[in-house]
Amino acid sequence: MKIKTIALFSCLFFSLIGPGLLLAQEINQVIAKSKEAQKSVNSVKIEGKTITGSIDVTDNQGLIDYSNQQFFAAEEKDSQLLRSVYVKDGIAYMYNGFVDSWLRFGSDINPVGDVFNKDKVFSQFPDNFSEAGFQVEFLEEETVDGKPCYVIESKVIDSEKAARFAYEFLDRFVSPQIAVMLKENKQMLGDYLKAYMQDSQSRIWIAKNSFLILKVISRHDQLAGPGESVSIEKETSFYDFNQPVNIEIPQEALEAPLVSAEELGLKAK
Repeated sequence: MKIKTIALFSCLFFSLIGPGLLLAQEINQVIAKSKEAQKSVNSVKIEGKTITGSIDVTDNQGLIDYSNQQFFAAEEKDSQLLRSVYVKDGIAYMYNGFVDSWLRFGSDINPVGDVFNKDKVFSQFPDNFSEAGFQVEFLEEETVDGKPCYVIESKVIDSEKAARFAYEFLDRFVSPQIAVMLKENKQMLGDYLKAYMQDSQSRIWIAKNSFLILKVISRHDQLAGPGESVSIEKETSFYDFNQPVNIEIPQEALEAPLVSAEELGLKAK
């Protein structure tokens, strides 16, 4: 009789809290463990691709040195270097392959946003999914480089709620300087949030043994002009965790003209 009572209570409890709540708790637990695991990452290499619209595809590669706040990334198309960026000792260097020129940014400009913020990859995975206008769920498990992974997908199902969430945590989606600029221009901010949250989604692959993030695919719409937007899809893989890092700045970059925040109409960071 006692066993029957316990079983009945368990079934009743499960029906009251619902499988959706249990699933949300399990997803939050996996994400929490992944955030904790990311703290042990001192450096990582990255590679992937960016699809703009439906036909423009570029290849990306780079590395992040969290310990020394160093960063490198390069974007290519058909084996031609389009742009690259280096960050070292608080100075950013950016190459534009279209005009074959370098720019050097002082410490008052942050052109790479919060690339050293390890939690940024979780921007579209709020703690309370439904209240923020997102649907988050487990997909079928997959392997990345032979490693079994949890696959978690987040997508906007209520663009108005998601826009309010993005406004409240705007610095999760854009650099602090851009966030300030957007908040000073309500029309631009409204257009940005409407485009970004209209059909935004993200998918992450988290290794089951280490809880490190091995792959991310994100998609959102980006403003391309007044009343116009274009879809941006990014796929990024992470590998060679905590390997020795050596970032050398090209001599042309070191000799490039220095650009200040004032010249670009931005507020100093």
